[in-house]
Amino acid sequence: GNKKHLAFVQRYKKSFERGFLPDGSKFPLTLGVLLKKLKRWKSHLQYKVGERSQIDLRLEKLSPYLIRFQSYDIEIPGQYLTDQEPVVEQNIVLHRFHPDVKVHHTHGFSHRRIGMRGNDGKRYSFLVQYSISHITRSDERMMQVYVLFNRMMAKYKETR
Repeated sequence: GNKKHLAFVQRYKKSFERGFLPDGSKFPLTLGVLLKKLKRWKSHLQYKVGERSQIDLRLEKLSPYLIRFQSYDIEIPGQYLTDQEPVVEQNIVLHRFHPDVKVHHTHGFSHRRIGMRGNDGKRYSFLVQYSISHITRSDERMMQVYVLFNRMMAKYKETR
């Protein structure tokens, strides 16, 4: 991270200082002008960061074990979301992990999306989230609420 920080400072420092240091000719004279300039800078930097908001990593560099992993007896997660009894023979099982890992930067966090190739040939993507206990628990609770609402709403034709 230190090299990236230095490159960032080197790229934007002079331009930022020209607009905000008191000895600069474009120094904002009022608080309103200052806020407007800061908002413009914020938008510009968010746009620049957004250009790089999705990065691809190679799974073999992150986990050589997972890239070599193959199985035909581990089910792809998320197949038991209905109220019906599952038919185990019809469930999709994990064949292998996809070699690309997508990194998404949103809301100040970075998340990794891994792919699993099922025995049906399709790719199933899952978000790997760091264990920040209050966020993880609240996400889990929200998913439980969504499943509960969907089950309740599926019972009535007006809400289908």
